[in-house]
Amino acid sequence: MRTIRFANLNAYKLTRVTIGDASWRARVTVIKEITPDVLALQEVVVNETRPPSEWAQEASESVQQLASECGLSATTVRADGSPGPTAMANNAHRGWYTALLFNPDAVTPTPGGFRPYGAPDLWHGLTTAVFDIGASSPITVANYHGDPFRGGWRLDEAYRLNSVFRTILRGFSDSEGPTEGIRGTLGLERRVEIESSGTGRPTVHRAYGGRPGRGWP
Repeated sequence: MRTIRFANLNAYKLTRVTIGDASWRARVTVIKEITPDVLALQEVVVNETRPPSEWAQEASESVQQLASECGLSATTVRADGSPGPTAMANNAHRGWYTALLFNPDAVTPTPGGFRPYGAPDLWHGLTTAVFDIGASSPITVANYHGDPFRGGWRLDEAYRLNSVFRTILRGFSDSEGPTEGIRGTLGLERRVEIESSGTGRPTVHRAYGGRPGRGWP
């Protein structure tokens, strides 16, 4: 029996220019104190005055630096087993990213299991990845940052998310050993511990944090 810990953090305008300053160090301290095995991170922001073709590189540098300082990884694995891109996604019209960081000593990204979803469907993008946690089936983790300002837009996003989950969480109905989905949402900083004995479906052992009146979906 072992415990896998998931955390969800809105980093609030994490940018490359903050690397090394007091706010950056505070974020690193918090993440290291939580000791997540998978971290869903929102609000990685780039300089939007630069050409959009340069946004991904800038965001990747911030995410990879944060991961390194926290003892985590954010590098995906391609279907052929080679190192893939940083696990992150954005709306192509905006330089705001979501990302997934993970502890490589506890979980392993599955080859070809990373998929980003972006413009024009999602406000800050949806990052999804599949991880081997030592159970009978892998776990799919999805991280997105919903629009807090426009209720209609947020509802439209919800429909789109539902469509995505029908695809990436197909294991709930079609496969042996269902895939468990963990979703990160705006403003909720919460930790989940999942216990697995190596057989059977992982179960949520503990979840806490967040805002009053907002529990798990």
